[in-house]
Amino acid sequence: MSDNMLVYPTEKVVGVLDDRGRVDDLRQALSDAGVTDVEVLSGDEGTEQIDPGGDEHGALGKVVRTVQKALGDEAIRLENLNDELERGNLVVQAGLPSEDDDAREQDKRRIGAVMREHGVRAIAFYGKNQIQELTLDA
Repeated sequence: MSDNMLVYPTEKVVGVLDDRGRVDDLRQALSDAGVTDVEVLSGDEGTEQIDPGGDEHGALGKVVRTVQKALGDEAIRLENLNDELERGNLVVQAGLPSEDDDAREQDKRRIGAVMREHGVRAIAFYGKNQIQELTLDA
């Protein structure tokens, strides 16, 4: 399995951006909010990294995706993100800057709000043992 396979975006807020013209403003706003771990996936490189079937990452990649399909909705979510990339949209991932539980809760809500303000949709927090939709009232 290659190093670039997105196994699971642990401790990250992830969403979809339709308007590529907003990427720079979004990155700046996240930086202003104290977020230094931002990754934007796009095009063929992004779909190769997400690789929902594990096909691009050998036998181990296939095993990882098979286990994810059996254990939860992670594989479905990764397939949905891959579909967005294939439609020409971007997938934005932002890591939480804090490790303290209370601060992390505030971080994910703040990051979700910044993303939403800059046109990102389908925003969710991928925790170690959970996936939490970040809704407008979050």
